[in-house]
Amino acid sequence: MLADARRRRRRDRYHLASLTPERSYKLRGANGKGELKILTGRCPPMQVTESITAEPEQWTKSSVHLVPMPGDWIEVVKEIWRVGPVEITSISGDLGGWWTLALQVRAAECPQLPDEVSRHLIAERSTLWCRSYAAWLTETLRLDQPR
Repeated sequence: MLADARRRRRRDRYHLASLTPERSYKLRGANGKGELKILTGRCPPMQVTESITAEPEQWTKSSVHLVPMPGDWIEVVKEIWRVGPVEITSISGDLGGWWTLALQVRAAECPQLPDEVSRHLIAERSTLWCRSYAAWLTETLRLDQPR
Protein backbone atom coordinates (compact mmCIF):
# COMPACT_ATOMS: atom_id res chain seq x y z
CA MET A 1 0.00 0.00 0.00
CA LEU A 2 2.47 2.70 1.13
CA ALA A 3 5.89 1.61 -0.13
CA ASP A 4 7.96 4.22 1.74
CA ALA A 5 6.08 3.90 5.02
CA ARG A 6 7.16 2.23 8.22
CA ARG A 7 4.64 -0.58 8.72
CA ARG A 8 3.50 -2.58 11.73
CA ARG A 9 0.60 -4.85 12.59
CA ARG A 10 -1.09 -5.66 15.90
CA ARG A 11 -4.28 -6.93 17.47
CA ASP A 12 -6.17 -4.92 20.09
CA ARG A 13 -9.20 -5.82 22.19
CA TYR A 14 -11.81 -3.20 23.17
CA HIS A 15 -14.10 -3.49 26.21
CA LEU A 16 -17.65 -3.08 24.88
CA ALA A 17 -19.56 -2.32 28.10
CA SER A 18 -17.53 0.85 28.71
CA LEU A 19 -17.10 1.95 25.08
CA THR A 20 -18.47 5.33 23.98
CA PRO A 21 -17.58 7.61 21.04
CA GLU A 22 -15.53 9.64 23.54
CA ARG A 23 -13.78 6.88 25.52
CA SER A 24 -12.32 3.43 25.08
CA TYR A 25 -10.58 0.90 27.26
CA LYS A 26 -8.45 -1.55 25.36
CA LEU A 27 -5.88 -4.25 25.77
CA ARG A 28 -3.13 -3.40 23.33
CA GLY A 29 -1.28 -6.01 21.33
CA ALA A 30 -0.29 -9.49 22.39
CA ASN A 31 0.99 -8.47 25.83
CA GLY A 32 -2.38 -7.06 26.89
CA LYS A 33 -1.09 -3.68 28.06
CA GLY A 34 -4.10 -1.63 29.18
CA GLU A 35 -4.86 1.77 27.67
CA LEU A 36 -7.54 4.35 28.32
CA LYS A 37 -8.22 6.76 25.43
CA ILE A 38 -10.35 9.86 25.97
CA LEU A 39 -11.57 12.39 23.41
CA THR A 40 -10.39 15.80 24.63
CA GLY A 41 -11.57 18.06 21.83
CA ARG A 42 -12.99 18.46 18.34
CA CYS A 43 -11.61 20.86 15.76
CA PRO A 44 -13.30 22.58 12.80
CA PRO A 45 -13.33 20.54 9.57
CA MET A 46 -10.24 20.90 7.41
CA GLN A 47 -9.28 19.96 3.87
CA VAL A 48 -6.94 16.93 3.77
CA THR A 49 -6.83 16.59 -0.02
CA GLU A 50 -8.79 18.37 -2.76
CA SER A 51 -11.64 15.86 -2.37
CA ILE A 52 -11.38 14.82 1.30
CA THR A 53 -12.49 16.89 4.27
CA ALA A 54 -11.64 15.65 7.76
CA GLU A 55 -13.20 16.42 11.12
CA PRO A 56 -10.17 16.34 13.44
CA GLU A 57 -10.43 15.09 16.99
CA GLN A 58 -7.92 15.38 19.80
CA TRP A 59 -7.40 12.27 21.94
CA THR A 60 -5.26 11.54 24.94
CA LYS A 61 -4.21 8.08 25.99
CA SER A 62 -2.85 6.72 29.23
CA SER A 63 -1.45 3.39 30.25
CA VAL A 64 -3.70 1.81 32.87
CA HIS A 65 -3.81 -1.38 34.85
CA LEU A 66 -7.12 -2.94 33.90
CA VAL A 67 -8.65 -5.12 36.56
CA PRO A 68 -10.76 -8.01 35.24
CA MET A 69 -13.75 -6.32 33.64
CA PRO A 70 -17.06 -8.12 33.13
CA GLY A 71 -18.66 -8.09 29.73
CA ASP A 72 -17.67 -8.71 26.15
CA TRP A 73 -14.56 -7.60 24.33
CA ILE A 74 -14.06 -7.24 20.58
CA GLU A 75 -10.78 -7.91 18.82
CA VAL A 76 -9.59 -5.89 15.83
CA VAL A 77 -6.51 -6.22 13.64
CA LYS A 78 -4.65 -3.01 12.81
CA GLU A 79 -2.28 -2.43 9.89
CA ILE A 80 -0.44 0.80 10.65
CA TRP A 81 1.65 2.80 8.18
CA ARG A 82 3.66 5.88 9.20
CA VAL A 83 5.19 8.38 6.79
CA GLY A 84 6.72 11.35 8.62
CA PRO A 85 4.01 12.99 10.78
CA VAL A 86 1.22 11.00 9.07
CA GLU A 87 -0.17 7.68 10.28
CA ILE A 88 -2.83 5.68 8.44
CA THR A 89 -4.42 2.70 10.15
CA SER A 90 -6.53 0.14 8.36
CA ILE A 91 -8.67 -1.79 10.82
CA SER A 92 -10.41 -5.10 10.21
CA GLY A 93 -12.37 -7.58 12.26
CA ASP A 94 -15.69 -9.35 12.49
CA LEU A 95 -17.49 -6.03 11.84
CA GLY A 96 -15.80 -5.28 8.52
CA GLY A 97 -13.21 -2.66 7.72
CA TRP A 98 -12.58 1.00 8.39
CA TRP A 99 -9.60 3.33 8.66
CA THR A 100 -8.27 6.30 10.57
CA LEU A 101 -5.81 9.03 9.74
CA ALA A 102 -3.64 10.52 12.49
CA LEU A 103 -1.31 13.46 11.98
CA GLN A 104 0.26 16.32 13.81
CA VAL A 105 -1.68 19.52 13.18
CA ARG A 106 -0.81 23.07 14.18
CA ALA A 107 -3.79 25.40 14.63
CA ALA A 108 -6.34 24.73 11.86
CA GLU A 109 -3.76 24.00 9.19
CA CYS A 110 -3.38 20.51 7.80
CA PRO A 111 0.20 19.61 6.84
CA GLN A 112 0.89 18.64 3.24
CA LEU A 113 0.37 14.90 2.94
CA PRO A 114 2.92 12.86 1.02
CA ASP A 115 1.61 12.08 -2.50
CA GLU A 116 1.56 8.35 -1.73
CA VAL A 117 -0.69 8.96 1.30
CA SER A 118 -3.04 11.24 -0.67
CA ARG A 119 -3.38 8.66 -3.46
CA HIS A 120 -4.19 5.95 -0.91
CA LEU A 121 -6.83 8.07 0.83
CA ILE A 122 -8.52 8.98 -2.43
CA ALA A 123 -8.56 5.31 -3.52
CA GLU A 124 -9.82 3.96 -0.18
CA ARG A 125 -12.25 6.62 0.98
CA SER A 126 -15.11 5.40 -1.18
CA THR A 127 -14.93 1.85 0.20
CA LEU A 128 -14.22 2.37 3.91
CA TRP A 129 -15.45 4.76 6.58
CA CYS A 130 -13.01 6.99 8.40
CA ARG A 131 -13.85 7.16 12.11
CA SER A 132 -12.04 6.97 15.43
CA TYR A 133 -11.92 3.39 16.67
CA ALA A 134 -14.30 4.18 19.51
CA ALA A 135 -16.85 6.00 17.33
CA TRP A 136 -16.85 3.33 14.63
CA LEU A 137 -17.29 0.48 17.11
CA THR A 138 -20.01 2.35 19.01
CA GLU A 139 -21.96 3.14 15.82
CA THR A 140 -21.51 -0.27 14.22
CA LEU A 141 -22.46 -2.22 17.35
CA ARG A 142 -25.27 0.28 18.09
CA LEU A 143 -23.94 0.76 21.59
CA ASP A 144 -25.25 4.34 21.46
CA GLN A 145 -28.84 3.10 21.21
CA PRO A 146 -31.03 2.96 24.35
CA ARG A 147 -31.18 -0.51 25.84
